[in-house]
Amino acid sequence: MFEPEPLAYACTTERNDESAEWKVRVQVAEAALTDAYRQIQRLETQRDDALRRLAVADARASSGERQVIELTTARDSIAASLTARIDALQAAEGRLAGLERHLRLQTDQVRTELSQEVAHYKSRLETAEKALARERSQTDAMRRVIGNRASAVTDQTAPDHPAT
Repeated sequence: MFEPEPLAYACTTERNDESAEWKVRVQVAEAALTDAYRQIQRLETQRDDALRRLAVADARASSGERQVIELTTARDSIAASLTARIDALQAAEGRLAGLERHLRLQTDQVRTELSQEVAHYKSRLETAEKALARERSQTDAMRRVIGNRASAVTDQTAPDHPAT
């Protein structure tokens, strides 16, 4: 029975650990991206609500110029704040998209490396199996030779006439 070499087993375990670690990282990045999308949507809804409230306030504030100026200033401030937050979230989304691409590339690279290792180990296994088959064949041949010699020696030492 073929048993893996300790070094090969350790390497495989290390690769499995690395693969699991990358899977976790990808899942964390995907969760962060999903949360960012939700937060952007919530902020856009908040901005839309704030803009609606400001529009109603502007319509009601037409009686006084001072009120109009104050409400416009407040609206612009909120819109700028929300826009800045949205811009920051969009920048974060861009960074997360870059991270996602980076992780995808690393995942592909790990898959490629693992595929190469699998091919390498398959090749080593085939070589070992061929060597084992050769050794078995040679062992069987040696056993036959030794068996033939033993029977030849037994035939030579046996008496020609049986004892009566």
